[in-house]
Amino acid sequence: MAKYVCENPPPPGNYGILQVYISKGITCVRVPDTLDGKRVKTAPEFANTRKHASLFAQAAPLAAVVHRTLPMNKQRAHYQSLAGKAYQWLKAGNTPEEVHLLLLEAAELIRKALNRERVKAFIAERKKGNKQVFVIPEAGSMVENVLPHILLSPEGSRMHIRSRIRKKYYARCCHLV
Repeated sequence: MAKYVCENPPPPGNYGILQVYISKGITCVRVPDTLDGKRVKTAPEFANTRKHASLFAQAAPLAAVVHRTLPMNKQRAHYQSLAGKAYQWLKAGNTPEEVHLLLLEAAELIRKALNRERVKAFIAERKKGNKQVFVIPEAGSMVENVLPHILLSPEGSRMHIRSRIRKKYYARCCHLV
């Protein structure tokens, strides 16, 4: 960007190959770029650009559909990761249906990581307030010698302990205090 430093710069407009304009009160001059949309869409030197743009145009909606299935603590970076993977798989020659299935598998890994983060944040928040993370009510011999599996409910308001006990019963106990 060239700046006019003389006292009387020319008014904004085109003067041959020069374009004069005012930016933030300063008169500037530039040579306009010859690249335009029509040339990008038709010129043979931009064939690869058009090819990759069409692949990404297919990959982005596939990634968006799968990204919507992730939990509420999802981030834009997860969508970008899914879109990049979809682009690579389409570029490798996979069909959109195959890519959708592969994206669902990739989303499952992201979902597991997000759930782990949510549980860690929940436990840290509970410990910060000197509250017990969870309480097992006394259930006598039903819960003895059993390793509970701890799951966080979708609402995040209750912890459920599912314990294998005799006759395939599950104890759903343990309310947060």
